[in-house]
Amino acid sequence: MSQKTYLTLDSINALITQIKKDIEAASVNGGTSGPAYDDTLIKSRLTKLEKYMDYLNPWGEYEWITPEIKQPGISSEVNIAGTKFQEEYQANEEKLWDDMEADKFELYIVRQVDNPKGYNRYDTLLPREGSTVQKPGSELKKVCKYNTIDGWNWNYDGTDKLTLSTSGDSGYTFVMLKRIP
Repeated sequence: MSQKTYLTLDSINALITQIKKDIEAASVNGGTSGPAYDDTLIKSRLTKLEKYMDYLNPWGEYEWITPEIKQPGISSEVNIAGTKFQEEYQANEEKLWDDMEADKFELYIVRQVDNPKGYNRYDTLLPREGSTVQKPGSELKKVCKYNTIDGWNWNYDGTDKLTLSTSGDSGYTFVMLKRIP
C-alpha cells in the first residue's frame, strides 16, 4: 500500500526558496557540467509557480502562521498556549513587545468554529489594541453574526491568552501570523 504525501503551502514555499538558491549557486559556479548554463527557462517557470502559489495563499508573505486556534464558546479570551506567538514571548519577551509595536502580528477570525473550512474568510483582520496601522477586515461582519466590528481589537499581557476587547457572538476559529519585516 502506497503512502500519500501532501504538500502544504509552507513546504512548497520552502522548495521554491531552495530551487532559487540552487539556481543562484549554479550561476555563480559557471553552471552545470556544460560550458554555459542558461537558467532563463527555469526562472520563468519558477515565476509562474510563485504567482500560482500567491494565488493559492490568501495570507501573502509571512514568517510563520499558527495552526487554527479554536475558541469553542463565547468568550473574550483566546487560548494561545503552545503557539509560535507564545514561544516567541518565552524566548525573548522584549523582542516580542517590539514586534507587537511594529505591528508584525496579525490576528484573523476566519470563521465560526462550527463551520467547515469552506466558510473561511481571509479579510478578517482583528486589529491589535493601540495599532495605528491595522484596521478591521472588511469580511469580519460576514464571520460575526451580530457583532458590530467598530472598535473591536485584541491585546496580550504575557499570559497564555489573548484578550479581546469584547466577547464574540459565537465560538470562532482564529489564525495568527507574523509578517516578514
